[in-house]
Amino acid sequence: MAFGSRLVRLLSAALVCLTLWPAVARAQYGWPRSAPPPAPSSREYGEPASPELARTIALVCTALPIGAGAVTWAVQGETSVTSWVLLYFGTVEGPALGYHYAGFHRAAREGEALRSLVALSTLLVAADRDTDEGFEAVMLGGAVLTSGLAAYEVVRLPDRMRSSQSGARLEIHPALVAGRLVPAATLRF
Repeated sequence: MAFGSRLVRLLSAALVCLTLWPAVARAQYGWPRSAPPPAPSSREYGEPASPELARTIALVCTALPIGAGAVTWAVQGETSVTSWVLLYFGTVEGPALGYHYAGFHRAAREGEALRSLVALSTLLVAADRDTDEGFEAVMLGGAVLTSGLAAYEVVRLPDRMRSSQSGARLEIHPALVAGRLVPAATLRF
């Protein structure tokens, strides 16, 4: 029992380190090379993405896998790998697809990372349970928490898009004037 508990703590620490490694590596200048500038979304050059369509994409890509996982669980009478994979895809990856469509790639990755961390932490905690009932209770609690996070992201998406597409923005950037770099400001509507 003590070995299993120690193993779960060790695996949890390793998971946190692996999750944080890309952020630490990117923070170091030039490792392994400087990151290229982010590619502009194709929506920046054409019409902006529709907030309603982005929410619909996120909602469908979230609800369908979760529903299929719940139906698989109900039909089989017990949990299976298939039902957990479907629930995982719906809660972790589903909302991110709507964010990617909207051009919010960083927010999509951050949401995926948060929901993945919750899901994997739940799995590690559940693996330490002695009974099947305890395992399924912890897994169900983690699924509800991850689903709540996914629902929050889906509901929040259109408002986030509207606030970034409307209103005036003041951008401050360097400009070359008479051979000298000076601060400049641009007001965009």
